[in-house]
Amino acid sequence: MALTPVMVQAQPYFGNQYSPTKITIANIEATGYIRNQKLVADLTTRATIRFENLSTQATSISLLDLSFEVDRTHLSIKFRDISF
Repeated sequence: MALTPVMVQAQPYFGNQYSPTKITIANIEATGYIRNQKLVADLTTRATIRFENLSTQATSISLLDLSFEVDRTHLSIKFRDISF
């Protein structure tokens, strides 16, 4: 399976949208997106998404939208109300 994150956005409650400054999947790092990362089904893989320059008043993310392309099929995973 080839995994291509197409878009990752975080939207704190202040209404601003942010793109990640760094994405890490397994031992591959990139800014913006990672192309053609091979993943094995049913194997846990560590991933990190870093955002910078968020408001110091932000305490949560109202929507984290992870968009992927897997074998030319667009998929999206949305997380809501993430506290940090």
